Amino acid sequence: MNIKKKIILYIKAYIVKFINLFMKIDKISIGSGRRNWIGWDLLDRDEYPTITYTNFTNNTKLKKKKYRVIFCSHFIEHIESDVFLNLLDEIKKSSDGNTKILFKYPNFEMFYDAFHSNNIEDDFLETTNDQYSHVVRTWSNHNVIDNRINRISMMFCDYSNFLFGHPYLNKSNNLTDDQSYHGPAKISEKKLREIFREKDFKKISKQLQVFCLKDKDFHVFNHMNPWHIEDLKKIFLDKNFKIISQDPKEIVNEFKGDIPENEILFIEEWSHLIYLKI
Repeated sequence: MNIKKKIILYIKAYIVKFINLFMKIDKISIGSGRRNWIGWDLLDRDEYPTITYTNFTNNTKLKKKKYRVIFCSHFIEHIESDVFLNLLDEIKKSSDGNTKILFKYPNFEMFYDAFHSNNIEDDFLETTNDQYSHVVRTWSNHNVIDNRINRISMMFCDYSNFLFGHPYLNKSNNLTDDQSYHGPAKISEKKLREIFREKDFKKISKQLQVFCLKDKDFHVFNHMNPWHIEDLKKIFLDKNFKIISQDPKEIVNEFKGDIPENEILFIEEWSHLIYLKI
């Protein structure tokens, strides 16, 4: 992003932050990323005018208030399971019978099936270019091939080295240094295919993490906790949440006027949506 665009973005953010001082804040986005949303509490591990900096742990507390809308998009795959379970307990405390809760996260079943489908290489690469193009340029100098199985491996577990920096916290990541890296575990195709014979997504990720940590320049994990949809639904039900819908059209209609439609449908083909209430 050039300096002019960055300045304009920050000016907008400070304007939104000022407006929110006079707004009723009844919506919260957890793991929000940088958004300039009016009427929202935005929580993330980032320093940005509209965001409340939050280092999510298994002791993280949300504000003692009830929200009308709770949104968590493509975040739970970045945190440990105990952190997620604590977050669910906090979400319950911040909800009442009228609160609408929406989780969105990667469709790991789709990625797992794509790993084992050998006739979709070109289509998969084309449809994932927008999301991968900014980091795959760091792979070649580390002997990592940009192909379908490595992109999928990255969905289950990926990391960045010190030269690249944190994928979200840095003001700008180092994409020009030859040794900068953000990508999947650096392993052979044979080993990767062996790991993906496993059907338990978390076991796949744990095995990949072992190889990531062998990099002497390892800095931080990005994706590191994939979920089976049925496992996640069981946790929601065990925590006494009600699953209202998983249908994108129904969810878009239900959250119309609350969450921007493009946020709900962004990379919809890659995502699971789960609408909950308590």
